[in-house]
Amino acid sequence: MKAIIESNCVCGEDEDGVELNCYGDCWDWQKEDVSWLIGEWQTKNNLDDDTPILITGTNMNWNHVSGWAEATPKTILDKLILNGDFSLEFDFDPEENTFNVVRRSHDEMGALFTFVELPVQEEE
Repeated sequence: MKAIIESNCVCGEDEDGVELNCYGDCWDWQKEDVSWLIGEWQTKNNLDDDTPILITGTNMNWNHVSGWAEATPKTILDKLILNGDFSLEFDFDPEENTFNVVRRSHDEMGALFTFVELPVQEEE
């Protein structure tokens, strides 16, 4: 199962055959597709919108650094978007129960992000 979101969402062509860049409806449609896919992953893993998750990233930025961030399913997209041109390809495999995102931009040719539930530490 895949969903793609791009900062320069192309909705179609005008009457002269010129491609139109869209940020309104097209962007919203892509976000809906991504939200649906995240929801499928949540359902498979019994996660609600506020469940803490861990995002790990590799090959980020021009210097290919690795890192991590804490998030919730409802904040995943906010954690991955860039201030500039980018694309995010979400991939959820329900049989393997893997959920990954590949981000491409001017500085990144394939940053990989993976998601797992963040274990909650019990208070002593």
